[in-house]
Amino acid sequence: MQHHKDTEMIGEEDAADACIVSWKRLKDYTLLTVGSTRYTASNRFVPEQVKTQNMQHWRLLIKFVQHSDAGIYECQVSTYPPAYIHMRLKIIDAYAEINGSPELYIKNGSQMHLICRFIQSTEEPSFVFWYHENMMINFDEYRGISTYKNKTGSGLTVSTINHSHSGNYSCVPSNTRPASILVHILDGEQSPKFYLGTWDRDKIMSFKIKNRILNVTYERKICNL
Repeated sequence: MQHHKDTEMIGEEDAADACIVSWKRLKDYTLLTVGSTRYTASNRFVPEQVKTQNMQHWRLLIKFVQHSDAGIYECQVSTYPPAYIHMRLKIIDAYAEINGSPELYIKNGSQMHLICRFIQSTEEPSFVFWYHENMMINFDEYRGISTYKNKTGSGLTVSTINHSHSGNYSCVPSNTRPASILVHILDGEQSPKFYLGTWDRDKIMSFKIKNRILNVTYERKICNL
């Protein structure tokens, strides 16, 4: 189940029986709910009942899931003898990833597309904010910026790149860890060596402009200790 969002576990009973369904967390034997009543102090646990023609579905909704919520949960029906099922809740960390990170080199005057993918995300985020340095830029249409999102990712487009667009870009979905990329703007056939900084020990083998995006091939020197 996804970290920092809501999750549901479902139990069923025959609608003809006037049974009570309770939910329990087994790792600490905490009684969470009985029927529609919450017994735990945390309001993150919410019992929900949905009736169909022949069945009742009792759902345990856990809001704002945390790593500490992982473990085995028991759904028990008050029949005689009691009937129960166990469900294991596993918490995973969803995270964002920007294609081409951690650094992108792009020619001045070209168009820039940044694609942010949601990894291990179980549902579409309610929002995705894009930042240039510390400024949110989702609605900066006057700077030629547009964004979109769907269930699997988000994108940012800058229609015409100039030096004011260089710097750090961050993709911040509502339900995953954010991602960042550092964008460098190059003039003409300017060599990327100027921007390498901590890559001083790398030998640049080749670079080329393809689809107006600079692709760099390099060979890292091996240091003899």
